Amino acid sequence: MDKERIIKARHDVMMQVEAEFQEELIPALITEVGENKETDVLRVIFDEMGFDNEDGATGEFFFAPLGSEEDTVAHFVSSITIADDISGDHLGELYAAMAGLNCYLPCGSFGVTRGGSILLYKLVIPLPVELTGEALKNQVDICMGNAVAVCDQYADLLLKVLAGEMDREGMFEALGL
Repeated sequence: MDKERIIKARHDVMMQVEAEFQEELIPALITEVGENKETDVLRVIFDEMGFDNEDGATGEFFFAPLGSEEDTVAHFVSSITIADDISGDHLGELYAAMAGLNCYLPCGSFGVTRGGSILLYKLVIPLPVELTGEALKNQVDICMGNAVAVCDQYADLLLKVLAGEMDREGMFEALGL
């Protein structure tokens, strides 16, 4: 594995995606993380995620750091924060709603961070380590597009459950399940 070539190819793809968001006037910015700055994180603000979410959502998109030289599979991560300060009397109902909803999703899952304060949607896809160029860009576009579409479709329902405006069964009824 030529690690430098792969990191550069990933960086080039992330720069293209950042430019596409900015052309659409969607706030997007790449930051570098990791001790060797091998991982670019693209942060995107979605002002219109869902129908009732006035706060919008924040997406973070990145390639997981490369593993050993022998690895043949890498991962691209799409993580969208729907609410960043969740609390209240309805967390148990939210957890039950997420667990049930996750069984019906075509990809990814909704969850709450370990500290229990952030509601998010996450989709991780495996990719061949050596994938570069247009083929890599296409896979990134598919992953990001699916993450945004699924999150946009269901975020409002989960926020209503969190607010106590709907219970788990009401959510399933609204979905026709």
